[in-house]
Amino acid sequence: MISKIGGIDSNGNYLQPEQLQREHTLTAQEFSKMFNADLPNSYGTLHKVCKKLMKTSLTIEKPEFSETWEINVCSTAKYNKTAGSISIKFTDDIMPYLAQVKEKFVLYNLKEISNFGSLYTTRLYELLQEYKETG
Repeated sequence: MISKIGGIDSNGNYLQPEQLQREHTLTAQEFSKMFNADLPNSYGTLHKVCKKLMKTSLTIEKPEFSETWEINVCSTAKYNKTAGSISIKFTDDIMPYLAQVKEKFVLYNLKEISNFGSLYTTRLYELLQEYKETG
């Protein structure tokens, strides 16, 4: 879902968090195709993901305020059994952090790493992607 967030304005600049769309939908067909997963299992996976997202929060340390913040990732998570899709509405508070994902973190195609068997393989791939531009 995070990969669906973002956008570029007419000048080629990243959209600001307040300009980003909050609600995104992912179908079982998209999920199945993206991760090379069995379509019938994708429906069940999306249903589980929907429930888990409502319980997911992000912990942010704010040492300048001597505070720790807990921010809910989404305000609404809907599973549509008939359409075989989930719709997630991200909270306003999480959007500034999600908007930074494309600018400040290493991006890679999830399909490329979905068959990796080890966390170490994934980390090595991330490092290679991080330094891809330097050769």
